[in-house]
Amino acid sequence: MWFALSLVCLGLLLTWQFRSRWFKPWTGTPGGGLKAPPHHFRYLKRRDNTFALELAVQVPDFFRFELKRERWIDRFFKWLGLSVETQFGHESFDRLVYVASDDTHLLDRVADSPELRAAAQHLFVQEASGCKVRRLRCAHGWLVVRIDRGKFWGTKRDAWRLEEAMNAALPFLNQIGQALRHGQHLERPVRKRDRTLLPGVAVLSVSTALAINGAVFLFLPFLFDDAFLLDTARLLELTLWVGSFVFLGLLGAHFLLLARSARAHLYLLELVLVGTFGAYSSAASGIRQANVGWDTAPAVVREAAVVSKSISRYLLGGSIHFLHVTDWQDRSHTRQIRVSRSLYASVDIGRALVFEERPGRFGAAWAQFVAARSG
Repeated sequence: MWFALSLVCLGLLLTWQFRSRWFKPWTGTPGGGLKAPPHHFRYLKRRDNTFALELAVQVPDFFRFELKRERWIDRFFKWLGLSVETQFGHESFDRLVYVASDDTHLLDRVADSPELRAAAQHLFVQEASGCKVRRLRCAHGWLVVRIDRGKFWGTKRDAWRLEEAMNAALPFLNQIGQALRHGQHLERPVRKRDRTLLPGVAVLSVSTALAINGAVFLFLPFLFDDAFLLDTARLLELTLWVGSFVFLGLLGAHFLLLARSARAHLYLLELVLVGTFGAYSSAASGIRQANVGWDTAPAVVREAAVVSKSISRYLLGGSIHFLHVTDWQDRSHTRQIRVSRSLYASVDIGRALVFEERPGRFGAAWAQFVAARSG
């Protein structure tokens, strides 16, 4: 049951991730007035902590790119040859701004527009009220700049500081938007002008879907299923093999589809951070579920006496009840069995519990609680 449910969940997560990355438009609060050009904005908060602000203006819906501060890691991957960024022959712009796009029309627009280059430079070098511009993204007809507060610890003045930085950045953002709006509508969609964009979104969607699926189904059966493993060594070995195969497949797809593109190392960093966990966690959860769910071998009845009882409480409320029984494989050890609250209350120390043990579909033995002996 858990294996089939995890496959369905993985498919839904993959669809949701791809839709969020490719189709989901940006939304914000309208702004503007007599002196300010039309724009939208939204504060990024974590509880009562305001840590960033996004400011956006509308542009034609045929560009999809990212501008960011160029850092040592960008230069390192360009030196390796994995990432290839177009250079425009303007040293101050090329050293400050990294253009994450392989859209030839956009690259021609940047090269031909001194106004766009100058506005982008001013946007990234300014630090109004101590805040910094981290990146500028364009997608779905929105040109969005993210401004961070510039400090690790938040204060009550962060919202005011971010608003000051927004007012300072808006003229330059609007200038870039005007440069993009200048010209005729393009007949070829961006996915055909930038052929690495769609494959990159697909690879990262698979990576993130695997990570979420693995995180959920690695622990969910332990909370809602009575089955528990007696032998983990075999499953650990299989997890290493399958997880490595999945992760190397993601890396292979990345290098095959995205190598020597402007986004290659940006995608690679996210893939390594998220995809590694996703590959191994999904492999571990899937193999465990298949080992239990596909096991058709006859069960061996085991009995074990309760030696102690314990309760684990959540920080946010709630609790899990455990019975500790003698390990029938090694009498000098005990096993912790999760049970319902009613069973926990009804079972006394010394009472025998009945289990069914099976060898496992992949050779990893497991057992399941059946009932408590009467008397």
